Amino acid sequence: MNDLDRQLYVGTILKTIRKNKGITLSDLSKKCNLSIQYISDIENGNKSSKSETLDMIFRSMNILFNFDVEVEKQVTHLFNRMVHAHICLNIKERTELIEKLTSHPDWEFSYAYPIIQLAKYMATIINFRDYTYDYQNNLCEQMFYIFSNSQKSFYLLLKGIYLYVDLKHYKKAKEELFRSISYSPDGIIAGFTYNQLGILERYDCNYYLAMIYQNKAKEILLKNNCFIRNLSVEISIGILLGEQKYYKEMKEQFLRTYESACILNDKETQLNALYNIAFFAMYCKEYEDAIDYANKLIKMNCYLKDCYYILAWVYVEKDDRINAGKYYRSLEKANKHDDYIIDCYEKCLKARINNKDKTYYKTLVDLYKKLNKKGYSFDKVMVLEYIIEYCDHHELFEEGYGYQKELLKILQKNH
Repeated sequence: MNDLDRQLYVGTILKTIRKNKGITLSDLSKKCNLSIQYISDIENGNKSSKSETLDMIFRSMNILFNFDVEVEKQVTHLFNRMVHAHICLNIKERTELIEKLTSHPDWEFSYAYPIIQLAKYMATIINFRDYTYDYQNNLCEQMFYIFSNSQKSFYLLLKGIYLYVDLKHYKKAKEELFRSISYSPDGIIAGFTYNQLGILERYDCNYYLAMIYQNKAKEILLKNNCFIRNLSVEISIGILLGEQKYYKEMKEQFLRTYESACILNDKETQLNALYNIAFFAMYCKEYEDAIDYANKLIKMNCYLKDCYYILAWVYVEKDDRINAGKYYRSLEKANKHDDYIIDCYEKCLKARINNKDKTYYKTLVDLYKKLNKKGYSFDKVMVLEYIIEYCDHHELFEEGYGYQKELLKILQKNH
């Protein structure tokens, strides 16, 4: 960092701290016995000042500022490690580094101040620490232009994730994610950002764009040797294929992902791949595969609730009421009512097993209404297909036509 950059850097830090302490330029000038214009020039990077003068200004705000330039280098190194750990799904290392970055007494009020605030912002996003989101976001916005490009990219990535996960502001989230990529188009952060864009487009049933973004994420992450994070992209690609009912391609994708996860000793992804084969086999009416993979997972004592639901649904479809009842009872015992979608499917299953057609239809419609409020696009598609199938079988042509139009609205984005 050259002298002019350092001048702007420390001035921005001073201005940000002063504003967030609620101290006016007028008040600060009186405390320091310096003119308002002089302090303003320092804050805007228009005037250099000796460290002794800066120290006096900070002390007047009850802050002991650490002017050791090595602190910034050390904190930057740790921050970059933390970003890499986060993207590579090394949760333990990420947690340790966030703790170190946000709790060191000599680091916050130093040249590393912007990076520390960005670390706190991340801690807020992932609920690691109980900071206030608006406060931390405001600090980062004030210092945005002195962040490095990779720091800008990471900040905008975090902001985009917060906007769609916590606030459900999908359009604004996409804008922030695209801004993130513009600052670091080929770096590791861009790979993760493309992954998030793919997830957002999938929520919107725009499978064409979602696949483009996931493949771009895959390309960048592999180039940066992020093999563990790439496995989550491979899972996303498999889900995209499954939701479009490309069953053969979906199954091959998940089996390749399973093999890669075995090589990388990623047990969670191994199980996830097997579960997705079972689920999409049910959805695509490949019932023998659904039964086979669901039972494999049950033998491994994994995904029990979801597998009982799959098996009960498959056996109802096969008109095998004995096995359907058996797995429905297992689902009842396993379901802790922490997933309202599974709760609703449980009601649907109960009605089907007991041959209560009208109740089954009502539970499907109720489920669709709840999904509509929550924005679960694929689940809406699946439930609409079941509703339309019911209407066809029971000659409810007018109602069925209405639901067909709703399904078409969702799917039109993909054509």
